[in-house]
Amino acid sequence: MELIRAAMRKAGGPAFGQDRAVIHGDFSASNLVLGDHISVIDWETATWDDPLLDIGMALVSIARIGTRYDPVRASAFLSGYRESSEDNGMQDQDLLDAIEHAALILAFHRYNRHHLRFPDPSKQNLYKEAVNFAESLGIS
Repeated sequence: MELIRAAMRKAGGPAFGQDRAVIHGDFSASNLVLGDHISVIDWETATWDDPLLDIGMALVSIARIGTRYDPVRASAFLSGYRESSEDNGMQDQDLLDAIEHAALILAFHRYNRHHLRFPDPSKQNLYKEAVNFAESLGIS
């Protein structure tokens, strides 16, 4: 929990960049429907926030092997992202901060859900996966 508190202090505000947009909040491969076109589903966590947070949330899912960050997967995702959108000058450190922020939001959510709101001993260690992932970034 100390890692989560430290990251929240470090963030110092609601997001990383100056831009705000409607973001999905839970973008991952499991929220894509592929067919004649690509559809993004599961918008109940959509909000007005920093697009970097959405990229961070996506990479927590996509750029992970086990509980570790995989820079090769992250690079592949970001290559496609940059090709299909305006490159906003996103810096590597901004990206790592966004990924860490997203992982720690997930850790807090899982801790709160499985320890406090709906206690479930079989799921009480799930938050540690997200903390381990954040630690594997090597930036805290």
